[in-house]
Amino acid sequence: MHILIGVVLGSVLIVRLAWRAAKGGMRPPLDQGVLLVMARAAHILLYGLLVTTVGLGVCNAWVRGDSVFGLFSIPGFAPGDKALRDAVGGWHALAANSLLVLAGFHAAAALFHHYGLRDLTLRRMLPRAFR
Repeated sequence: MHILIGVVLGSVLIVRLAWRAAKGGMRPPLDQGVLLVMARAAHILLYGLLVTTVGLGVCNAWVRGDSVFGLFSIPGFAPGDKALRDAVGGWHALAANSLLVLAGFHAAAALFHHYGLRDLTLRRMLPRAFR
């Protein structure tokens, strides 16, 4: 199940990055100064951690070898190398946990914009029909 979720996340990430590239990036910013720098840094870190987590997940499955619901198997690159398996698995876990912490801060920042600053940042994320 973990691998399936990773494949879905990787697929969504590829579609999202392609959509962002085709649309020309983000909408014009509402913030200026430090808040703008923090927002851009957070988005870059979020995308970087997503790519890193998914990439390390693929490496992790490849290093140890795995079976996906018995439908097909991923051949092991180094199934007997416990040190490599532990290292790649640890990096994957570190990237995933860092992503969760940053996503939590990102959500808190969106709520701060909505309830604290009372600006349109959170509403801009909704589809046009709901704005």
